[in-house]
Amino acid sequence: MASTNATIARAIHQGAPSVSSIDQNALGAIMTALIAAYGDQPVVECLQAQMGHAELRAMMAGQGGSTSMGELEAARLLVGDAALPQAKKTPAQLIEYYIAGCDGLSALADELGQKMHKIGYGGCTDARIEGLGEAAYGGGSAEMINAGACPQLATWINWRRARFFCRDIAHIAFPAGVTCKGGRWLIELPPGVSDEEFDKIVKALMQHRELSFWINSPAGQAHCRLRGLPAARFMRYSRDHLSPGALKPAEELYLFTPRRDSAWFATILGQALDLARGASRRH
Repeated sequence: MASTNATIARAIHQGAPSVSSIDQNALGAIMTALIAAYGDQPVVECLQAQMGHAELRAMMAGQGGSTSMGELEAARLLVGDAALPQAKKTPAQLIEYYIAGCDGLSALADELGQKMHKIGYGGCTDARIEGLGEAAYGGGSAEMINAGACPQLATWINWRRARFFCRDIAHIAFPAGVTCKGGRWLIELPPGVSDEEFDKIVKALMQHRELSFWINSPAGQAHCRLRGLPAARFMRYSRDHLSPGALKPAEELYLFTPRRDSAWFATILGQALDLARGASRRH
């Protein structure tokens, strides 16, 4: 990358010798972003082709100090997308979030008086939802464990994708990078951000609605007292496939219903993307 930047810098100075005032760090950042997006050779060729343009010389001669715009946007201004016919952009990385429910969770939600669903992501969400049944996700509780009772899991194995109707999402102004088709929430990740990193951001933003977190909050405790319910009943567990016979906490059950909360979820995903984009630019 260093040698490529040097090649580009030489090409720039050969074509525009009046650019000695350019902030080389800012210029290097722009070139790095451009090369990452389009590859070495197209950038060099396009820069060499553009150097004869007076407009480009003037733009570069006036570039003193760091640019306030995004690096890639500045790079595109420098050479223009139309000047990159050979460019090969990296395909966007998409991940999918699913929202699912089962009979056991529906009954638990009715008892608590709060609609609930499982929210998660995966490369193949149909297989992931099928796996929820194999794990009887959320079928155990701290109340059962404390009493030494055997969890009744029959109603926790028929997990299915939540149904979304047009009326549930028709009013939503989806943030850039977020779409929902047939109940499948598709997210376009920023460059350099992994699905695990993005999901951590989403979980942090949604934590106040996660069941075990909420049930132990002042609002959740007050709700249980009002309804005469033990909070331990809503601390849920699943089979641990890595340790047969063991249980692990079910930490992806959320106070959520498609009709009421889809706009909220779209906003959460948009906020997570904004944070992820900031992290991507810093890296």
